[in-house]
Amino acid sequence: MKVEEIVEQADSGVNFAKQVQEGLKKTIIAGKTMGEWKIYFSITVPPDLNPQTCITTLTKLITLYQEAAFLKSRADRTCQHLTQAAKYSFTQEFYKQIEEIKEKNIRIPSKDTLEILAEQKITELRMAEQAAKVELSFWKDIIDNLSTTRKVLEQITINLGIERKMLQTGFVER
Repeated sequence: MKVEEIVEQADSGVNFAKQVQEGLKKTIIAGKTMGEWKIYFSITVPPDLNPQTCITTLTKLITLYQEAAFLKSRADRTCQHLTQAAKYSFTQEFYKQIEEIKEKNIRIPSKDTLEILAEQKITELRMAEQAAKVELSFWKDIIDNLSTTRKVLEQITINLGIERKMLQTGFVER
């Protein structure tokens, strides 16, 4: 393989990755694009941190967390339903292929061939299943991000409370 061919293959791989990323950005989840949801669920930590602003921000964060958890549970349920439907449809198609071949009095092909034929019949269902898995993964990432932000804000709130208490008692001078 020549260097030019390797570079061309690498470029095509990079282009493919960019196309996938662009496609994901346009993917609609629960009525909004992924980018719109990321903006909706982003939280800005105020620059003037004090216990009151931390508590206000934590309250907003908890509300966002509950909403994301609801959307994740809905996506999880959809994913489970599609997975079960795909398994059932695959089994039905597999045995349907066998019955059709038996009716024609043709030699039954290998199990692998029958599996391929059955998979081809349920392609749309498999694609829907994959889309549901992408959505579920997206909500898991959103929830993880919100959880991390919550932990950081809680730690900041605790530290601010300790600092305020130390200043009140005269333990530390500012």
